[in-house]
Amino acid sequence: ERNLAFLGALAPDSIQGLLLENGVLVDDELASIHAYDGIESLVISSPNITDAGLEHIASLSGLRELILRDAAITHAGVATLAESLTDLTSLSLEGCEAVLDEAAESLVTLEGLTHLDLTGTGFTVIGLDLLTDMTTLETLVVVGLGLTEDQIEALDAAMPDCTIVAEHHGDAA
Repeated sequence: ERNLAFLGALAPDSIQGLLLENGVLVDDELASIHAYDGIESLVISSPNITDAGLEHIASLSGLRELILRDAAITHAGVATLAESLTDLTSLSLEGCEAVLDEAAESLVTLEGLTHLDLTGTGFTVIGLDLLTDMTTLETLVVVGLGLTEDQIEALDAAMPDCTIVAEHHGDAA
């Protein structure tokens, strides 16, 4: 656990937020994170984090904000998070390319979620349509999904109380 060894010097209840952006963090190094249940905000940027690593993160019952960048996770990992982290208010899966439409089924169970960032995931309009029932969402970020202006407008109309952050790629003729 070379990358998280510094946590041993801190009292478990002294950490509210943790930023791990070194890019080399691996799943096993997250095994000791459960001792820091007071963490409310966690940012991890590493292509080496998989669904197995999310099982460790799922033990953080106090977590409210989770930002996973460029992780090699799938809808199965998202399901693990949704089952355990029911109090999440903000979730970013930016650059998690293997998170596909199947993850929508788990995401809709996060009833307190107000911010969801799907930038650079494998979501399509099919999965996004399933998210339109998420009435607590205030912000949905769908940058990099290749949506047309018409698709963005339809999503915006289906979620009138949610700000949709997107860029469009023109409409099919």
